[in-house]
Amino acid sequence: MPGTLDQSKKLKEWLAPLLYFGGDAGSGISGLHFVEAEDLPEPARSLLAHEQDMTPTLRDYHREALVLEVLALERAESALLRKVLLRGRESGQVVEFGAIRIDLSLLGGRVRERVEAGLDPLGGILEEEGLRHRSEPRGFFSALIAPKLGKVMGAAPETRLYGRCNQLTLEDGAVFAEIVELLPPPRSAGHPRRGPERRQGEEDDRT
Repeated sequence: MPGTLDQSKKLKEWLAPLLYFGGDAGSGISGLHFVEAEDLPEPARSLLAHEQDMTPTLRDYHREALVLEVLALERAESALLRKVLLRGRESGQVVEFGAIRIDLSLLGGRVRERVEAGLDPLGGILEEEGLRHRSEPRGFFSALIAPKLGKVMGAAPETRLYGRCNQLTLEDGAVFAEIVELLPPPRSAGHPRRGPERRQGEEDDRT
């Protein structure tokens, strides 16, 4: 059926950075289904359905700086592929699981050096180095989490979590990063949180 084929094609294209690491065993998630932004539950909707980088969004929401933990790393010509966790610097709590493909040939100078070093989240690097770019979410999804990754993210096995497929483009439209981003289950207690800070000029009802 055309609809099924179209979704299968989107899955392979949009989830490519994650699927690169190999199915359930490599990615840590399964049972993926695309969902509309308006069907995302809170706080996932506020944290995913926007055109901002995730690092500053999650930093503002959790009220702490974030650090990068690289779980897997591959180089393929000019492409850098990573499977990562973002953690709160003070709390140590996982705030995102992700997989990313970065085209290093489109980056230069300090940005490329810092990306290759793998010490800081990409969104933080782009913000600090002032690289002008656009964040363009391609779709949102729900997924079941495998036991090993679930333990790291504070989620019981087979918990359904929410994420997005995103791409980052330069001002000329060239795509320099393809990203799959998955949020852990919301915490009911512990480290204080708040909603993402609104940027100047945003409408009150923007998600």
